[in-house]
Amino acid sequence: MVSEPQEVEPGGLFQHASSTRLNMTNAVLFITVQSLSTGVNYAISFPMVNPILSPESNHFILQTYLPELQEIHSIGTSEGYQVYGEFESFGLLSMSSVPEILTPSMIQFRLRTPFPSSADSVQLRLVAEANSFDAQSCIVDVLKPGTSLPKITSILLMPDDCLVDADGARADYMFARVFLAKTNYYFWIYTLNPISQTRTYAASTIFNDQRVHETSFRSSRSQLLGAVIPGSYAANVTHRAVLKIFSASGLQGQRGSLELQLPRGFGVSCEDFRPRGTLPTTARCRTLQETESSGARLQIYWRSLFGESELKPPFEVAFTLMNSNTTGTDTDDSDDGWMATMYEGENQDFAVDFSGHAGLKTFAVCPAFLEFSLRREDAFTISIVMRTGVDVPAAFDILFRVELRSSLSAPAEVYCPETSVWQPREELVGHVSSTAQGLPRYTVCVQEPRATTPADYLSSASQHISAVLFHLPYSRFYGQQAESQGLEVRMQRSQMAFAPMEPSPNEALAERVNVNLESQGQRISCASLPLGQVALVDASSTDPTGDLGDLTADVAGSSATG
Repeated sequence: MVSEPQEVEPGGLFQHASSTRLNMTNAVLFITVQSLSTGVNYAISFPMVNPILSPESNHFILQTYLPELQEIHSIGTSEGYQVYGEFESFGLLSMSSVPEILTPSMIQFRLRTPFPSSADSVQLRLVAEANSFDAQSCIVDVLKPGTSLPKITSILLMPDDCLVDADGARADYMFARVFLAKTNYYFWIYTLNPISQTRTYAASTIFNDQRVHETSFRSSRSQLLGAVIPGSYAANVTHRAVLKIFSASGLQGQRGSLELQLPRGFGVSCEDFRPRGTLPTTARCRTLQETESSGARLQIYWRSLFGESELKPPFEVAFTLMNSNTTGTDTDDSDDGWMATMYEGENQDFAVDFSGHAGLKTFAVCPAFLEFSLRREDAFTISIVMRTGVDVPAAFDILFRVELRSSLSAPAEVYCPETSVWQPREELVGHVSSTAQGLPRYTVCVQEPRATTPADYLSSASQHISAVLFHLPYSRFYGQQAESQGLEVRMQRSQMAFAPMEPSPNEALAERVNVNLESQGQRISCASLPLGQVALVDASSTDPTGDLGDLTADVAGSSATG
């Protein structure tokens, strides 16, 4: 059994030898270079070749002889160790990542060591936690018409039978053939996905009720990762939002659907629907209103990928979202919180991937200003009057963020005003108040740096974002009992051939101006209104407040629309 005598260790104490007087077919002989003493533990290391199966008589016997092998000096025995063949690779790939769903799963493996030559039929056993396998649905019939499962460059196996124990923790798959070593095999079974992200399996091959190969592996399911990007954080505001899917399992076949579940209190419609990324341009949208058992739902479905056999992220879609009246955090672990699910088939035939609550980044709704109005004085100036209704303790990072969300087809930038932000405003027209205070003295306006490169209109459903920051001085900000405050910002559209670009009517309706009062990295209070058109003032009007029109249509009881 010694393949390389020079590998015997320690070489200074033992040396490999051979003898014609002993049966050397299942024995190895060593000569001691030095005398062995009693009461001393000795260790010897030498290479061996394990058998394919553990032998029936599994004992190791150590004999020491006097010189010239004339007489046995001492003898010792020890139980042998179990021998199992090795899997060179073993893996499980599930077609669905949704928890607690019965899904087709592909078992793919490769043996490093062979079966005994006498083997003619074998079985493969999988052991996991309870409720991992279903006795009613055990084997996937891949030859059944209409089965669309991925094909790989390995040998496809079809189990002849399958047995699952009572608690669903063990499954045995019988094969009327022998697996060859150094050959890739795969077959399809049904498994029940765990609630957690990972599950540990033990796999073994069995011949004549004896384990031949054994291994264990951890299977982890993927998770849909995405984000809901709002057009406004203010409560009770209708705006354009974007659902972005960054990572998810691929959808096989031509037809599929994506569902976004909203928390209670949120509304949704397909008014601003725009598919982008790898989603087909013929994708369609439908909505389900809130019920007693769940919140509203947005469903995106398609019937053809136009030649592609699989839909893979990234992709995104725009839709119309109405924020709830109640404010809260962006993490909702309830059953009706934010969740996204991808399905094969336009009628949600089979759930493939699922975000859960951790896989989808959402947003927190911000309390609305008590009063808020804006007016486009001309093509370059936007005047704003507001009353926040909240007091903020003194801090170094209290600021107003004025944000313009414009169409990517005609992006607009917002700039700091050329007028003083400290001076009061009088004789205002078209606002909730005819007079307004300026921002606190020593307020400084700066342009917010651009975080990302602007996207292309045909490849992204998002809006162009430009913002300026009004940094307030270190002092307590009073907004509850204070009068309305006013400010102006400048805007400028991108130009083409010396003329400003203009968005389409539908795109113009989705453009918004957001104003957020922030402190310590948190939004304290928010407001939002459509950008609208340049105001037309009637010179003969004597009403200093002007005609508010639709700007106050959303204001109930002098509370801001947000």
